[in-house]
Amino acid sequence: KLRMQSFLGVLTRSSMMWSLAVRRLPLLRGRDALGLPLLVRRSTSGVDPPHHGKVAVMYPQILNRRLSRVRSAEEVLALVDSHSESFDCIHLGTAFVSLSRHAAGQYFDLQGDPTFDVLLTRLRTLLPQARPRTLASVWFALAKLQCDPEKEKELLLQLAHASAVHLPRFNHRDVTSTIWACGYLGVAFESKDGRQFLDDLVEVSAQKLRHDPNPSPLSLSNSLWAYARLRRHPERDFIRQLLDESQESLPNFQPRDLSQTLWAVATLRCDPGKGFLDDVVTATRRQMRDFSDNDAHIMRKAFGEFGIDLAEVLHPSDD
Repeated sequence: KLRMQSFLGVLTRSSMMWSLAVRRLPLLRGRDALGLPLLVRRSTSGVDPPHHGKVAVMYPQILNRRLSRVRSAEEVLALVDSHSESFDCIHLGTAFVSLSRHAAGQYFDLQGDPTFDVLLTRLRTLLPQARPRTLASVWFALAKLQCDPEKEKELLLQLAHASAVHLPRFNHRDVTSTIWACGYLGVAFESKDGRQFLDDLVEVSAQKLRHDPNPSPLSLSNSLWAYARLRRHPERDFIRQLLDESQESLPNFQPRDLSQTLWAVATLRCDPGKGFLDDVVTATRRQMRDFSDNDAHIMRKAFGEFGIDLAEVLHPSDD
């Protein structure tokens, strides 16, 4: 009898503890504007809070997965509207990249959207906590969205300050994305700190390339192009090394890689050598059908800097 009473007492206490634990767990409660499940926490009084986007939260992993799998810019903004207060740095980077994928070149149109303003505000708040991958993702996304560097000087300078702290810890991919974005945006900081960031970015980029035994065509072309766009570049011997590595990789270059590289060589005013130009001509003939109008225009101007007519490249005379 005593054993039974003891057993029942333990069982009762266990049930009470389990009940209290369950009350503190998030509950699946409703769905957001996209039909995604929401988690609402019970209040300490035991009364559930009302179902609002500001109260509802989603597990971080689920939220990041949803942000990466959206099918439109509207879905990104809907998630921002419902869950912006739950965003951490990882969510922020994913949201910007997804938005740039579905709204490339539409930064001007997005500026009038209050939800996009919420995303920018969240970015400014989280910048001090951001790590290299998030920072590189935001740089890349702002470039793809075609952010206006003149109108967003303050934002870009804040991003540069946050990036400068972690620049030595950027991996090769992060550096390539960041320097490409800065080049694409034509970033030209007036402040000393901003200019120093660009100088340091170019130096770190060169260091990463020096230690990469097999740089990709994209890495080579993006780096050369960014050096030319930013009007900053490492020593000439290193540029020569990049051109030699590019020449070896020319058969694997895509049309955009070819146009960026040849434009950079012409802009940097370096002598690539006849062998390099001959190989570029061969690669251009092989892929000309895949060139966009813009890339073809760039190639025409770049070839012209070396006294080469693109029409002659494509349709060589019998002579």
